[in-house]
Amino acid sequence: MARLKFGHGRASIEMDPEIERMILRVIDDGFPGVADAIEQTTDEIYQAALEKWPVKKGISKKALEQSLTTDADSIRGTVRNPAKDKHGFSYAYAIRTKQQDGDENVWALLVARPGKKAAEVLAEELGPVLARLAEGD
Repeated sequence: MARLKFGHGRASIEMDPEIERMILRVIDDGFPGVADAIEQTTDEIYQAALEKWPVKKGISKKALEQSLTTDADSIRGTVRNPAKDKHGFSYAYAIRTKQQDGDENVWALLVARPGKKAAEVLAEELGPVLARLAEGD
């Protein structure tokens, strides 16, 4: 059964996966290909990051994950790494690697920059469809 779960503290709301799938189906029915394009692009970034991730052992590579989520006004493809050290601090975003032109932040190199470029391409390709969605057509 689909339901919304309301949280405490920071006023979070957790959407049941069934509701999320229903919303994505409605969006895909009215605007075919939008969710698929975002999901495919997110998967490409995730797979490339997984393949090139410099830490071969440990939890940071295993912790890489991707998701497609939706809320009241957006569809979001996300690649993230929730790996934490023994003190509970996220550290995967600070991993560095040696590159030909110097030291490089792995997260920026494998996820953030490709994600920004992909978002620009998606915005250009899906712009007219998203504009119609925003207008309620």
